[in-house]
Amino acid sequence: MPRISIKQRPSKQWLRLEISWLIQHQFIERDVIKQGEISWPDGRHLTYEACYLEDEKWVQLDYEFKDQNQDWITQEVLVHIDLKPSNLGTGEIPFFLCPATGKHCRILYHGHQFPGWKCRKAYSKRAITGQEALEPNLERYNVQYWKLKRSPEFLELESKYQQPNVKTTYNGQKTHWVLQYERMKKEIAQLDKMRWIERKADMRKMEVLM
Repeated sequence: MPRISIKQRPSKQWLRLEISWLIQHQFIERDVIKQGEISWPDGRHLTYEACYLEDEKWVQLDYEFKDQNQDWITQEVLVHIDLKPSNLGTGEIPFFLCPATGKHCRILYHGHQFPGWKCRKAYSKRAITGQEALEPNLERYNVQYWKLKRSPEFLELESKYQQPNVKTTYNGQKTHWVLQYERMKKEIAQLDKMRWIERKADMRKMEVLM
């Protein structure tokens, strides 16, 4: 794991998820969809669902956290997994795709009083050291929300789903395209919630400054 300088090391109050640890402890397994719970020594925990199939790889995290007003917020986050060739030529290495930046990372952090799970680079240096909240970025989730909601893939699936008498199951199981549509809808709903959480947080900061 790459080293983090002392000045940029996330606070001990932050939670972290490392993809190699999840695989090592079989929270993620090849060719399997798994569900369960992940817990930390301080009692905090979350439930998860992990998919690691040939054509799709992701982890969904369901958890609660306290916002800056000490109110409990229930949150869902869908984290995609991508494979990159090993530098040693020995196969492929799995990486998270950071929900905030879209960049490859091996570790996701849940910052104290900050929504979401993100790579370290998604936080400002002062946020990492606990000196201030995340730097405002009202458009980040808003842009991602509209990009996914207007994507040709989602629009095609939505149009297909809304057709009368469309077949959505096979042998009693939802078809692959229906599962994909439902996952994209859930991700859009998550982005919608996140953009309003951050917008409200920034509005409170502005009220304080005024």
